[in-house]
Formats: sequence, C-alpha cells, structure tokens
Amino acid sequence: MDDYRESHKSIDKPGEYDQKFWTPGTPEYLFWQIEQQILEDAFDSRSSVPKMSLDFACGTGRVLSWVAPKVEKCIGVDVSTAMLSVARERCPSAEIIEADITRNSAVAAGPFDFVTSFRFFLNAQRELQHEALDAIRQRIAEDGTLVVNFHLNPFSPTGVYHAIGSRLVGSPRPVASTRKARRLIEAHGFEVTKVRGYAYLFYRRVTLRFPGLATRAENALARWNLVPWLASHFVVIARPC
Repeated sequence: MDDYRESHKSIDKPGEYDQKFWTPGTPEYLFWQIEQQILEDAFDSRSSVPKMSLDFACGTGRVLSWVAPKVEKCIGVDVSTAMLSVARERCPSAEIIEADITRNSAVAAGPFDFVTSFRFFLNAQRELQHEALDAIRQRIAEDGTLVVNFHLNPFSPTGVYHAIGSRLVGSPRPVASTRKARRLIEAHGFEVTKVRGYAYLFYRRVTLRFPGLATRAENALARWNLVPWLASHFVVIARPC
C-alpha cells in the first residue's frame, strides 16, 4: 500500500475536497451535522472543560473549525500545504502547523486535553496508523479524550455494496469494522469508552432524494446508537489507560 502521506500531499484542489460537507442536501452535509453532535457529546461529557486541543491530520480544518472556539488553544497539524491554506482561512484563531508529528516529537508536544482525527485512519496504511496513534498517545493528557472517526464499515449496507463493486472491478477499498478499530486504538494505550455509529442508510446519489426523511431517520438512529457495528461511519471515543 502506498504511503498516505504522499497521496494526501498531492491533493491540488483543497477547496473542493470537503465541499460536500458544507452543501445542504448532500449525505456528507447530513453526516457532518451528526458528527458535530457526537463531538459536542464527547466534549461535554468530560469532567473538566478542555483547554488545549489537537486535530491530527486536520486537512482543510473542518473539525478544527468546530473545536477552536471552545478551547483556549487549538492546534491543527497536517502534511499538506494546499489543505492547510484552506484551514488557515477557515480557522484564524487556531495554530496551524505543517509537520509530520509521527517523525518529530518536538512539534505540538502537548499535553492536549482533547484530540481529534477524522477521515485519516481508514485511509492510512497500517504502519502509519500505528505511528500516528503512538504520536497521539505521547501528546494526550492523562485525563484527555481521543475522538477518531472511520468512514467505511464493511458490515454496513454501504460497505457491502462497495465490497461487491470492488470485487467486480478488482480495486478494493479500505474498510474498518468497529471491532478492528477498537483493537487498533486499544493496542496503543487507550481504553475505548464509546463507539457512536451513524450513516446507517444506503446512498448512491450525490444529493439526498428525500432529505427531510433521511435527516430524521439518521438522527434517530445515531441518537439511539443501538447497532453501531452496522453503521457505515462511526466515531470511537477513548481515553488513555
């Protein structure tokens, strides 16, 4: 598997990278609304208000823009110059650092009370996953909170659809089950406290055919969180142990 660091750097139109997350009527926009609620629940469930936060592989600053107004100091790190140019415009109050903290322990040393990483671990090769979690574990406060998302579960309807398609064209897509994600994170000195599933329904269109119905259904399923192992996307919330 190629090094995700290099493919991530090669994105040449960062403004278009996450445009769908800001466009009402798209599945991505709906998912982002749910992700913000999950972030808020994780943030508010802490015994003390976080003062320092780190967004690892922050990209264009989507998650960073949510966290930054809530903490005294917010740092976003990434290796993509192009994507960080968008993050700086989107999050003027955050400190944006272009660096690979898996290879430089002196950068963004922490300790951080609240650490996030979205749309990274599924794409990263196994070696980079482990290096990233080691880097995060070194920087997170002992009472800190880690919030990580994975965006294609093989046991979800969407995951099954893509698995069939991948077999037909011979081009597999990276996937991660809730069990696999939990084992990965726990192997690096974390205790998983909760897994929150969302994106249960199957979408093939760029825009939602029935946005109101989809929104109500997805919000209810995410709130009940009865079968997160069947959701296409999920968030793992963990703490150091």
